[in-house]
Amino acid sequence: MGRDDETLVVLKPPNATIDVVEVADRHHWRPRQRILPAERRLYEEIYEVPSSGTIVRIIDDGFAGAIFVALQGPGRSEVETIIRQEVETLDEKAIAALLRSNKPKDRATGLRILGAIAPDVADAETVKVFSAAAKDSAPEVVAALMDAVSRAAWPELWPVIEELAKAGTPEAKVLYESALVHVPRPH
Repeated sequence: MGRDDETLVVLKPPNATIDVVEVADRHHWRPRQRILPAERRLYEEIYEVPSSGTIVRIIDDGFAGAIFVALQGPGRSEVETIIRQEVETLDEKAIAALLRSNKPKDRATGLRILGAIAPDVADAETVKVFSAAAKDSAPEVVAALMDAVSRAAWPELWPVIEELAKAGTPEAKVLYESALVHVPRPH
């Protein structure tokens, strides 16, 4: 997930931004910037690792209910190891387990996480996951899928958007109308 020049680390709930800030303090990473939330902007705390120049962006995505760390720079694998050793995180297997869970709340959490960390370009595996989730009967899973699809906004998701629109709910109608404006149609 994410961009080729970036590593994403998702925190396991209920871990919070402060847990990574404490790691940064213990390892003497330099605070660079704090970005307060605003419309279409997430809360972030940005640090730099002096020894490698790695940038550590702690991002609290309240919309998705996920906190993740975006790492950029030459030392990102070492920084990822430090964070995973000192804070509970979710790797790809743990996110996949959430998506397969018997509990709708877990499946919804997994979908929101995927939406939050979706790269700018469609990921075939994520499209498959979203397509399968469109058939889920649990309302909270469908709501989470709508959130995730609107975040990813890939043309490849139009079949999922159309499947969700068939539900005919007010939320599905809003998603469809929003998609008409924000999600390009596939060529």
